[in-house]
Amino acid sequence: MVSRTACVSLALSGLVPFVALDAQNTEERKAPADSVDVGAPTSSNSRHPLPIEISGYISIREMRGENSSKSSFREYAGSLFLSKTYKRWDIHSELNIEHSSDFDGDGIVFGPTNIGAHLHTAWLNYKYRDWLNARGGFLHVPTYWRTHRYQSTTLTVEEPLIDLRIFPSAFIGGMIHGSSYFETSGISYTLYSGGGLLGGNGFDSQSPLLPDAGSSSESGATTTESSAPELKRSRAVGGTFVYHFPSHQFFQTLDFGVHRLQISYAEGNRQSLYGFESHVEKERLSFLGEYAHASAIAADGSRYYFREGYYLQPSLRITPKLFGVYRFDWINGDSRSETLSSVKRQTAGLTFRPITTVSLKLEYVRHRFGGSESRAHNGLSFGAVYYFIFR
Repeated sequence: MVSRTACVSLALSGLVPFVALDAQNTEERKAPADSVDVGAPTSSNSRHPLPIEISGYISIREMRGENSSKSSFREYAGSLFLSKTYKRWDIHSELNIEHSSDFDGDGIVFGPTNIGAHLHTAWLNYKYRDWLNARGGFLHVPTYWRTHRYQSTTLTVEEPLIDLRIFPSAFIGGMIHGSSYFETSGISYTLYSGGGLLGGNGFDSQSPLLPDAGSSSESGATTTESSAPELKRSRAVGGTFVYHFPSHQFFQTLDFGVHRLQISYAEGNRQSLYGFESHVEKERLSFLGEYAHASAIAADGSRYYFREGYYLQPSLRITPKLFGVYRFDWINGDSRSETLSSVKRQTAGLTFRPITTVSLKLEYVRHRFGGSESRAHNGLSFGAVYYFIFR
């Protein structure tokens, strides 16, 4: 395991001259780095603008494997964003309504759930300067994919395996964030603290991976929350730092970032989490890489177990409307039983945007649960997304 971690860290750190992570804050980076800004319909010519901006997307995602075990899901979802800006103040909320499959502890589909509604985020932001903003409310933990997860802009159908599985997904609290740019470089940062955490895993979850290992849909946060209720009674302090490297006019984006988070529980136990994120763009080429590690530390200071994972994702703009993307994922959900909790996944696919508001995605997916001797599960994923906005 040490060698695997060292290899991943070396791979990411070796990209420092070329890559970095735009770890600025969530909704301020609406266009994910694994996508291209496809624009949006506007109603700026309306004589009677709405008092708030209403936007969102309708999404259909489906994964079909060789059988119903561990590699199939279907999801119908809609996300609604409500935003309002007044002078230096911004208000924003995101509501998701979805209907997706349920999975048992082995990742086997056993039936659809009822339609569920989830408030993903709701906050009030005050902008003093570009380099100093204050935000409070129900906030996303600013990991890279939580920030860039929107199906209307990502190139992929499925989220990386580490999303929602290592870092918590959201908390109630406050955040200070900002960016400062110089002639050829810049920095972005966030500092945050709060409690009532959702998603991720608690101190000693017996189900280290989310049950739907074939799909990390948003409903997974609810599943994880119920398996680790101590997250609600925890406190978290964390931050991110991103350096935007000088591109010397060779790259369009050249970022590298780090993320550190400490979670404390009432019993004296704690979790220590860190991550590295990278992003590089050059003309039609793009690359994303993210690594996350969490150690569960007992009250006496001894390390109980750890979880870690990463993904590497290159992509290519083939034509102005057609994109190719590949991603390799790996996660070990519990170091005490790597054979049972390890998952590898490879995806290769195409995304077609016939018009700016529509995204069609098709991927080949190959899972392997457990060690290298385990049987692989193959399948296809499909996604269709329509984006809308009213102002």
